[in-house]
Amino acid sequence: MADLPGIASFWIGPRLRWIDKLSLASFAALGHPVTLFHAGEGPAPAVPTGADLVRAEEIWPEIGASIAGLPPAPLSDVFRLHLMHRSEMIWVDTDVIALRPLRPSGGYLIGRQEGDWVNGAVMRLPPTSPALRMLRAAFDDPAAVFPWLESAQQEEIRRIVPERRQAETARLVGNAFGPLAQTYAMKQTGEIDHALPQEALNPIPWWLGDLYFDPRGTLDHWVTENTLCLHLYASRLRPFFKRRRPPKGSPLARMARRIGFDDFR
Repeated sequence: MADLPGIASFWIGPRLRWIDKLSLASFAALGHPVTLFHAGEGPAPAVPTGADLVRAEEIWPEIGASIAGLPPAPLSDVFRLHLMHRSEMIWVDTDVIALRPLRPSGGYLIGRQEGDWVNGAVMRLPPTSPALRMLRAAFDDPAAVFPWLESAQQEEIRRIVPERRQAETARLVGNAFGPLAQTYAMKQTGEIDHALPQEALNPIPWWLGDLYFDPRGTLDHWVTENTLCLHLYASRLRPFFKRRRPPKGSPLARMARRIGFDDFR
């Protein structure tokens, strides 16, 4: 399956969690070339077999100036825009588990989540995408007041000195750089029609994350023949689940066993 497109993720820090390593390994096991772009000072994280490690500056040379101003999550949201503009790789968050190979259709691969939001955990827009252009322009302007925020939020951001607006937006509005922005832009441009239904990329809502760790559990009610991957919403999982090996017989344990993954440190 050498013709599969490349998969790319982003990381800051010296160590991946087992969930992140399992995510990368799941795409490599299907035959996707996998690249983890890393940023920040200090040692780079170790990656699973089949994944390459590359400095984020290869895609976004100016990222160093943004690291100090944005937390990791919105920084990752901005990085994926540069990735899609400057490469042909598919963006994937490190809490996405591959079930089937990913292939964009007409240059697009993006899906809806519960509530009909566009979720960017798996994301590919063509470099010519109007939505991609809109988002890059907004995030390139440190003084921007994002039009997808509520009116009261916009007024609050306007009262902040221009050079601090992006950092304060990230602090005040959790998804301002992610689903809120992506949904707004794709609706404005009409590209929302390219978004796949929830079952394709984000089939299980975040509030049902316990299902992945249930030794007697099954995902059969959620996973269909059209499901390409599972988005774990790692930031919403119970902390004790992320600190230990998934229980024997649980859906995640079965997935790991199927691809020969056993690095749960």
